[in-house]
Amino acid sequence: MLRLTSAAVVLLAAAAAATTWFPVEVTCPLCETTNEFNTVGSWGTYIYDWPSKYELVYWPYTDGNVLYSCWNCKLTCFMSDFDDVPPEKSEAFRAALAEVDFGGEYASYAEIPMSARLAAAEKVYAEWDRGDDFWCHFYRLLGYHCAAEGLEVEAAAARGKALALAEGFMEDEGRAGERKEFLMITGAMRYLRGDVASARDDFEEALTLTYENAELEAKRNENYDEYLTSLLQAYVEKIDTGGEG
Repeated sequence: MLRLTSAAVVLLAAAAAATTWFPVEVTCPLCETTNEFNTVGSWGTYIYDWPSKYELVYWPYTDGNVLYSCWNCKLTCFMSDFDDVPPEKSEAFRAALAEVDFGGEYASYAEIPMSARLAAAEKVYAEWDRGDDFWCHFYRLLGYHCAAEGLEVEAAAARGKALALAEGFMEDEGRAGERKEFLMITGAMRYLRGDVASARDDFEEALTLTYENAELEAKRNENYDEYLTSLLQAYVEKIDTGGEG
């Protein structure tokens, strides 16, 4: 259960724009410990233009506040999932978290490195029923945060997992209309892992395609297709002008 503790906000500057977070008290669904976390206050559409867009990773997932971790039992998952932990998974979660140790004293959950919290979250979500789309995003996110912390080996490994999952999506004939997005992901992961030539091949093929998801209305498909095109063109331009690293 979330309860606002104050009207004060935690201000976090990002590029030229700011997002805001409010402190909240949250009861852990696993051990019933009361934690103080942060929840989203405000944001703007500028979040979709931040550099993480080139990995198809977006705020608030780029922000450490988004990943809650109970100080007592170490239950760690995204804030959108914290109130929806399935009770029948409690024992499995406790077992998965038994040896989690963040290795220090932290005044706030947000001070724990994201790489460490995501490692704990991976154990939790491995016991949760989540599909490959979730995991592809999760590993892109893990790669993003590991790279931000200078953990290049770990970042490359996470991005390799996201790459493999996206390659698998392209084998699903029922998702053929989404191939442009999948090639954006595979190209980005290859690019960030240093395989620039293969990345360019993916981007070039993607630019010949039109994104179409049967579950979306025509205008949303059109808008997203245009957005993907802009990202792909920016990648190709970067490669062609020598920005290969």
